[in-house]
Amino acid sequence: MNVFIFLFLSAAMVTAAPHAASILDKHHSKSGKPVSSTVPKCEQKKRETVLLLRDVVHHVNRSKMLLREKMLQKEVQNVFMNKECNRTTLCEAGKVLSAYNSSSLGLKSPIDWKLPRILLAYSNCTTTDQQELIQLDQLLDQIKRCGQKELTNHPNPCQ
Repeated sequence: MNVFIFLFLSAAMVTAAPHAASILDKHHSKSGKPVSSTVPKCEQKKRETVLLLRDVVHHVNRSKMLLREKMLQKEVQNVFMNKECNRTTLCEAGKVLSAYNSSSLGLKSPIDWKLPRILLAYSNCTTTDQQELIQLDQLLDQIKRCGQKELTNHPNPCQ
């Protein structure tokens, strides 16, 4: 039985390889370079920033939908206390949220709790301070507003 599965998988790989190669060829320009390398770095950075900020807003909405009311009332550190909405603030929010794992929040899967990682990826941060406590629901709302503000006001790295 194991030999049959091995032979079947080997045959599947051989027949899939030409198809995969043709798909890969479509993503290369006539010069042979990958299409993504023809895009200026500043444009690539801008796209990544927009995608990360959209992910922040999406995952806040998703988290608020999936978390139980009891968890949304949980007190967490307020990183937005008298501070502007910027990468540093979102960094601090990511660090606060990363203290919680999906199971401690009552989520079924770690996939449902990507928000801390996305915040840290966007902000590329290393610092944090002590903050007052607020409800998780309020922190999520502030993160969403901040992410939306950053999305509409983010500086263009190409200029």
